[in-house]
Amino acid sequence: MSPDRRTSTYLVLIFVSGLLLGGMLMNVAEHYWLHAHPASEYDLRQHRLIAQRMAQRLHLSAAQKNQVDAVLQQTLGQYQVLEDRLRPQFDQVRTKDRDNLRSILTPQQRGEFDRIVDQVDAEYPINERPAVLSPVPCEKPSAAAPAAGPGS
Repeated sequence: MSPDRRTSTYLVLIFVSGLLLGGMLMNVAEHYWLHAHPASEYDLRQHRLIAQRMAQRLHLSAAQKNQVDAVLQQTLGQYQVLEDRLRPQFDQVRTKDRDNLRSILTPQQRGEFDRIVDQVDAEYPINERPAVLSPVPCEKPSAAAPAAGPGS
């Protein structure tokens, strides 16, 4: 192999390696940094995380840790009761909003809009609701509150 051909081969290999490494690093950066949604310390749905941080920062005793966790779980339960009571009202607002949007669109646009709505509903079963009405992120799926029905 001639020296020029060898140099060209090395340059191509270095270029391709750079592309692969750059693509991999962009993927990692996008996954871990650009799309990361850090949990707020004061989000009660993260009650275990809050209790843990309180215990560390306030040097809570074992009894205090249990009491803090109990209070936060009770508050979370109250939020769950509110969610169950308010869910029909949120569903009504969502349905009215979608109907108002459909009324603006042409029949052709409505078909595409309905496909978008179906896709959003499949991806986000509870749809875009306030944080209190979202599933509890710190719970494992089997330990979480019962799944919402199809009308959620």
